[in-house]
Amino acid sequence: MSRSDFCITSKQGFIGTDSFDSSSAELLVREAIDATGLKFGDFIGGQYGYCIDPAFLDYSLKRSLESLGLVSLDVVIVARPYEIY
Repeated sequence: MSRSDFCITSKQGFIGTDSFDSSSAELLVREAIDATGLKFGDFIGGQYGYCIDPAFLDYSLKRSLESLGLVSLDVVIVARPYEIY
């Protein structure tokens, strides 16, 4: 199989964890704030961080590409913008 056999997607605009430890999500939000210059109030969603500010979407996309070892994606999904604004 080659790369063209796959459609690679990633969801942007949300920071969460796979665990019940909300402190992990808060640490990830703080990292994003440090990297983007956004404020904690720019993230909505209680223990998780929803944000569709362009600076955060860019940051989130770059992190996804880095973790996947790719230079581009086929599809980018913005996480729940209708629930955020």
